[in-house]
Amino acid sequence: MRLLLIAVVASAACFTSAAKAECDWIEKAQSSDFAAVLDSVICLKDPAAAECDRTEAEASDFNGERERRIDALSMSNDSKQALRDGKIWVGANSEMACLAWGRPRSVNRTTTAHGVREQWVYGSGSYLYFDDGSLTAIQN
Repeated sequence: MRLLLIAVVASAACFTSAAKAECDWIEKAQSSDFAAVLDSVICLKDPAAAECDRTEAEASDFNGERERRIDALSMSNDSKQALRDGKIWVGANSEMACLAWGRPRSVNRTTTAHGVREQWVYGSGSYLYFDDGSLTAIQN
């Protein structure tokens, strides 16, 4: 059976230490040969997704880690399923964002008297905005 995937392309752009720590497991996948095709992927068995040339075992390893991280979160099963479906919401943290949308292309960080603000930049005009680690806005 061929594996299909939804790709979340990410570059090695600058990361804040907090964002980098939340997405370390994605970075490990990027250093493997699995990343030879894409920097970061979230593989799903979905007939509507683009075709993946990697083996099912490689995709299963990556998905297995993602599933373990989602299952370990203390939240409702509906919220866990939303992350699996690539959905994110205001109030989520950076780990949830990585699990739902993958690693951003870059992170713009602003430190103010009121705290730290981050803009996570994804492709296709999609952005996530965090204030002190909490998602405050979604733009797409």
